[in-house]
Amino acid sequence: MTDTGIISNQSRSDEIRAELDRIVSSDIFRSSPQLVSFLTFVVEAALRGESDRIKGYTIGVEVLKRSENFDPRLDPIVRVEATRLRRALERYYSGPGADDPMSINLVRGSYEPSFRHRDTKTKTESGLASALGPLQPGNGMPILVVRP
Repeated sequence: MTDTGIISNQSRSDEIRAELDRIVSSDIFRSSPQLVSFLTFVVEAALRGESDRIKGYTIGVEVLKRSENFDPRLDPIVRVEATRLRRALERYYSGPGADDPMSINLVRGSYEPSFRHRDTKTKTESGLASALGPLQPGNGMPILVVRP
């Protein structure tokens, strides 16, 4: 089987798309088509190997429907929506996605998504956050748990 790399890449893409489907069908994202479009755009571009398209201007024009005169240095909409997306992903993974086998994240300072398989330890930590309840909208602050 010399094509195992290709198969594993396709398998990984399928896993990532399955995770994307779980996220966008959640209650957290279902009510925000703009965040769904943003996340779908950056994930699909990354999976197609088109990371060079994941830029503020392209997202502003193609996802957020700004005019071709859009200047991301003057109009902060892409940065604002990226922050909203990061917080929504935090809420998703601290609530309904706590036990998902994979995570999709946007690292601060970039619009490119990162994909990570989550191990048992990560699931347990997420389960702890889930037991405390999901983060409320707009609250992206970390939670400190002190046990006796």
